[in-house]
Amino acid sequence: MEKEFKQTKRTVTKVVILGAESSGKSTLAKLLATNYNTVWVDEFLREFATQVYANNKELVYTDNIKIIEGQLNLEKKQIKKANKIMFCDTDAIQTLIYSDLYYAKHQPEIINYINNNKAHLYLLLYPDVAWEPDPLRDKPNQRLKVFQNLENKLIDFNVNYKIINGSLNSRLSKSIKAISTYIK
Repeated sequence: MEKEFKQTKRTVTKVVILGAESSGKSTLAKLLATNYNTVWVDEFLREFATQVYANNKELVYTDNIKIIEGQLNLEKKQIKKANKIMFCDTDAIQTLIYSDLYYAKHQPEIINYINNNKAHLYLLLYPDVAWEPDPLRDKPNQRLKVFQNLENKLIDFNVNYKIINGSLNSRLSKSIKAISTYIK
């Protein structure tokens, strides 16, 4: 039977930052958390993949659910410390997109995870910043495709989202404006 992971403390506004690899998700999440004097949730996949590769293994299709559950567990820990708003560096929508990219399929239960844990607002980062090499990054030429697939899924899931682009300062300013508009 599928485990059900649902966010419980809904008095906290959940803002998720999505984007292709090397689009500045982690950087923006940290800056926004600092600006709002609150917490941000790191990307579980990065830690998980690092451990997998350290054991000379590869990520596999069945890891998707472990990745989503790991991300949700991090959220559950951080939400207790949040000050009215919590920033998440990715969520199950990102896992869905990358599963389709790497495996040309995804587990149907990913849709349930998404529907049960939607954010109040998504910030979708346009891939207009330089790609930075990293041992976990391998799709520099797929960033626009990933961005377009993410936007299509945000539309499909009928969620609030704002496209964020430009320099780091511009991204921060646009994000704060989008959050202010949403919170009003």
